[in-house]
Amino acid sequence: MITHAITLDMQIHSRPVILHAPKGEKEARQVQITLVDNATTWVAPEGSSMLVSYKRANGSGSSYTQLDDGTTPAATLNNTRTVATVKLIEDVLAYGGPVEMNLTFSVGDQRTITASWIFVVDELGGSSGQAPAPDPGGADITLIPASGSVTDEGEIVYQNSDGDDLFSVQLPIYTGEIEDNE
Repeated sequence: MITHAITLDMQIHSRPVILHAPKGEKEARQVQITLVDNATTWVAPEGSSMLVSYKRANGSGSSYTQLDDGTTPAATLNNTRTVATVKLIEDVLAYGGPVEMNLTFSVGDQRTITASWIFVVDELGGSSGQAPAPDPGGADITLIPASGSVTDEGEIVYQNSDGDDLFSVQLPIYTGEIEDNE
């Protein structure tokens, strides 16, 4: 299993985290997310449920709470509820291009917070000039995320190693308030 270990701050608006994966990869990748709130470790509320959703640049996408087998949870929390692990379903990496990923925490009917990041799904043998990711051969690998350049308007511009613009993605910025249930 390939694990992308990332930290997402829910208050500090900085560059979005951009991860890479090859098109067509199946059940081999997960994202381990440490959530922080203004640089302080965030603890998910007890009894939180998690919904994983994704949206491609063309607007298609979906959401899921279980993997394709119908029984394995798509997202789990560690014992201290400070790290969420999200496993990707096959459809997330089915098409090349950017994919906006979201993990939404809810307690009962009330949404508490949504964490977001981007997967850039690289075409195998595509025109980007990038070689396909190596097969981990059953080994566990933790990857450090790469980042693209971000404009002042929140647009991410993805470039190849020669500096040529390949595509860009405009991310929605969460502007709602986080309720304190204490």
